[in-house]
Amino acid sequence: MRIPVRRRHSTRFYVIATLVALVAVVNLAWRALLDSHYFALRDIRIVGVSPRLAEELDAAVRQHLPPNPTTLSLDLQKISSSLAAHPSLRQVSLEIAYPHALLIRASERVPAAILSADGFYLVARDGVAMQRLRPAELRHYELPFITGISPEKIEIGEKVPSAGLSRALEMIELVRERNQDLYSRFSEVSISQDPVSQLDLVTARLRGGMEVRFGNTNPVEKLPLLDFFIQQQRQAGNDPFAMAYVDLRVPNHSLHLSLEHSEVHLRHDDSSGPLQGGPEKVVGEGPDVHQVDHVDAAAGGVGPVHGLADSAIGGTPSQQRYFGLLGPVA
Repeated sequence: MRIPVRRRHSTRFYVIATLVALVAVVNLAWRALLDSHYFALRDIRIVGVSPRLAEELDAAVRQHLPPNPTTLSLDLQKISSSLAAHPSLRQVSLEIAYPHALLIRASERVPAAILSADGFYLVARDGVAMQRLRPAELRHYELPFITGISPEKIEIGEKVPSAGLSRALEMIELVRERNQDLYSRFSEVSISQDPVSQLDLVTARLRGGMEVRFGNTNPVEKLPLLDFFIQQQRQAGNDPFAMAYVDLRVPNHSLHLSLEHSEVHLRHDDSSGPLQGGPEKVVGEGPDVHQVDHVDAAAGGVGPVHGLADSAIGGTPSQQRYFGLLGPVA
């Protein structure tokens, strides 16, 4: 039996009309739900950061909210992207706690040093320039200064592109964690460029004026030798920081340090060239023997200085200390 054409068209019209009406009802219901006080945004909770930064984030979130916002109308992706651009934030995540709250979990970048260029900048452990400081604000921070970075490389919220800065920050952070006494003496870390190799050179200046010259290698690899030298000087009753400089640039973990009246060099017995600082002799044979007798002109006598074996990092107590196996120097 065939259905008349007019009847088929009439049935199709009613189906379409019903669907349109249903969509309209759903849309009106959704709009009513969005405007409902039950889902009104009443609370923005921010956890994981300082109160000062939490206030800044709260203000930034509210700039992206529509009038009479609800938890159903929030654009989390837009808000998250805006907050992630904040230079003091390392990570951020957003979550809606229905029916009334927006929960923001964030982790804050920790300043590690102060860059001195065309002004003063807080720089985080990951090398991101966090903010520019006024000179009057410097007194609020007990951080070492880093010099030698070109101002053109510094952009707030971005990582400073410098291999020397990355190595300097890694060293500063490791010393802060493992040797608070040495960290408290750090005044400035200077980054310069070798005119021949074009590599970054790292030099630390301690309070009192002593320099520690790390050269173009990773200074972290030289910290065990510096720690060893400090221990040896203290055991001998000397002030290890009453020096003009300690030079750690020579390959194979050689140590050169300059006193006011004499110089002491600790190196491998297979190094070439004479040692400065007076008569000396290398005791022992083979690459793992590093005892050098030196003349201390200030004291007028001869004393032994014991070095480190050129083995893999982690062999000696001083090496282990900087790689987390022992605590800091007492």
